[in-house]
Amino acid sequence: MTEVRRGNDGEKNESIIRRLKRELGSAAVRQRFRVQATDFTRERVLTWPVVLILMWRGQKVSVQTAVNKFLSAVGEVWRVVTARAYRQARQKVQPEVFVHLNTVAGEEFYAR
Repeated sequence: MTEVRRGNDGEKNESIIRRLKRELGSAAVRQRFRVQATDFTRERVLTWPVVLILMWRGQKVSVQTAVNKFLSAVGEVWRVVTARAYRQARQKVQPEVFVHLNTVAGEEFYAR
């Protein structure tokens, strides 16, 4: 019987995370999946990657609590973002971006 050798899961996870970070920071991805050409053009607290990560995490608590917890986790507790600002930013994102990110993660997972 042949033993199936598995790769290092830690390395695979790191490569997926690196690839997703590149995608989140990509201007091409932002331009492709924003609702209007003027969305996410200025640097705000709720940048493109921050909004996507907040949406990706989902929430089981109030919107304001979810935003506060996230900003606290990334060390920016001093920033003030209202639930309304998050809801408005969320409306500027096309939902298809998550299909794209899932595809990218799958490609990276099976690439090795």
